[in-house]
Amino acid sequence: MPNLYAQLLPDSGAEQFVELLSRPGLRIERIVSAGQASPPGFWYDQAQAEWVLLLLGEASLAFEDEPAPRQLRPGDYVDIAPHRRHRVESTAAPTVWLAVHYDCKESSRRPAGAVATTDSSPMGTTENALPGLAVGHARDQPIASSSTSNTNVAFGGITPPAPRAP
Repeated sequence: MPNLYAQLLPDSGAEQFVELLSRPGLRIERIVSAGQASPPGFWYDQAQAEWVLLLLGEASLAFEDEPAPRQLRPGDYVDIAPHRRHRVESTAAPTVWLAVHYDCKESSRRPAGAVATTDSSPMGTTENALPGLAVGHARDQPIASSSTSNTNVAFGGITPPAPRAP
């Protein structure tokens, strides 16, 4: 598969998982959902951390330790700590996810409430850094760029959509 958007929905309409890269301690996959949700009462409880980026569609993602599901739209991402119980409440058809599963040492995580600001990336992002949770657009902090020219460089000269209001 040379393109993340190629062959989005299999003929069966079943959810599709395509492994893009696998290395020790790291697995990257494309997931295409077509209206699927986790079965009632089912919670993912994974040994690896998972960073998920929603590329296309919409989804509702619930965490056992949060009162309400998060509504995800294209560009929203979530970093899920190992063993943080979560479930997919709903997806639109099609919804395309990029999932990065990785080994994580809990001792290297920042303390609760710490805010991380990074200006070394082309976008100069700011994100909330709670244990097991780093979110762009989806929850607390929009992705912030340090300047318009840096944003255009990061997106290959294309101006991305404006962040949603919190």
